[in-house]
Amino acid sequence: MKIFSKHLILLGVMAIVSLNSCSFLDVDTYFEDTFSQDSIFHSQKNAEGYLWNTPKDFPEPGAIWGGSWNPGQLASDEMTARWRTSEFPGMLFSIGEVNERNLPGSMNIWSRMYRIIRRCNTMIAEVDKVTDMNTREKQVYLGYVHFLRGYAYYHLLMNWGPCLILGDEVFASSESAAYYNKERATYDESVDFFTHEA
Repeated sequence: MKIFSKHLILLGVMAIVSLNSCSFLDVDTYFEDTFSQDSIFHSQKNAEGYLWNTPKDFPEPGAIWGGSWNPGQLASDEMTARWRTSEFPGMLFSIGEVNERNLPGSMNIWSRMYRIIRRCNTMIAEVDKVTDMNTREKQVYLGYVHFLRGYAYYHLLMNWGPCLILGDEVFASSESAAYYNKERATYDESVDFFTHEA
């Protein structure tokens, strides 16, 4: 009888394990990894998926104290605090321990914002290729794209000062260094550009 009950328990465990879902069957990330850039603007569904995947690179607006992405309240001459940890980069910034060479990872949003701007410029250039989107839907789509691009420039201006404004140009990634040597805009030009985007 003991042998029979052991076999029954073993059979029950095997049934539970075999009926349990397997993570290797989750193919969502596989499709994301293998999605071709050429397929993005073949349908409205793909184009909107590309649009709504763009804001993932924006910093978390609620991360003010732990893992903050900007100096925030602690970056002031009048502010003092007893702690000096990397969890509060604003304090490190205000006492002079943060500069352009040792910027904490959470504060370094430069590359992420220009990634968003490149994606937005790509969407502006390619939206006319979406055949199953009518004129009104394209206008709404472009409205979202321009807002995202303006919001990215806003973050750049607030954290880094005057921006390198790219306009609608999608830069090739295989040119010589001289091709990428561009001048920053002035503060007023930067503000004018992103306020007209929104």
